Amino acid sequence: MNCGLPIACMYRRPYLKLENQARKHKVFLIAAIDDHSRMICARGWFSHENSIVLEGALKEGFACFGLPKTLYCDNGSLFSSYHLQLACARLGIALLHSKPYDSPSRGKIERFFRTVRDKFLATLQIEEINDLEQLNSQFEHWLEKEYHKHLHTGIEETPMDRFMRDVEKNPIKRASQEELDTAFQMTIYRKVKNDATVSINSTLYECPPEFIGKKIQIRHPSDNPQDLTIYQNNTPRVKIKKVNPHENANAPTWGISFTKKEEKNND
Repeated sequence: MNCGLPIACMYRRPYLKLENQARKHKVFLIAAIDDHSRMICARGWFSHENSIVLEGALKEGFACFGLPKTLYCDNGSLFSSYHLQLACARLGIALLHSKPYDSPSRGKIERFFRTVRDKFLATLQIEEINDLEQLNSQFEHWLEKEYHKHLHTGIEETPMDRFMRDVEKNPIKRASQEELDTAFQMTIYRKVKNDATVSINSTLYECPPEFIGKKIQIRHPSDNPQDLTIYQNNTPRVKIKKVNPHENANAPTWGISFTKKEEKNND
């Protein structure tokens, strides 16, 4: 992934009858293709089309295939978020966008989506798919056994062969899982209440007493919103956890307590 990496969402979306649900739901394919080898380096079928699933797919792709020099996207709101720009900047990736209505500039990823419709979806027994995990499993099998190992007429070799040859010439730039988690962190701000708690998405979290009355910066990975850490000066200080009402109910009450002996003396 040392070349540009076009990325897009599939615009003709199949409908999937998910288990325990009465009606079918649209599912979305997010995919990123290596510009030189045509390897699909980030991918996944999802029930929603939003920045969280996009960044989750990219994060997994970067962990497996390394960091690209360039991420080339269309101008949709999904690819223009400030958070995606920030994540790319943290990882040293240039984020570029195609011009509006310039479909030829996204020709490689559009060609791949056409291949998915003609070669994968056309042979898929969609009525036998009960969940996204099953769909993604079959998609991964098709990529690894069919797409990546079959001759690609545009490059006159298989995507896998060209990708491996590229890796031999240009070592992959990698990031650790911690670096990826940090790059894709979301940031929120809260003021700590007098009971040393903050509310996030209608859920209470406990903070150390030293932060009472202060406005704090909290970060979490985009794909794990419950992994919350307080940051100060870009440095992680402490992880916070949900308030446990049962533990709080059993906490000792601070105040004056009289023993029977003391009560007797007072009489």
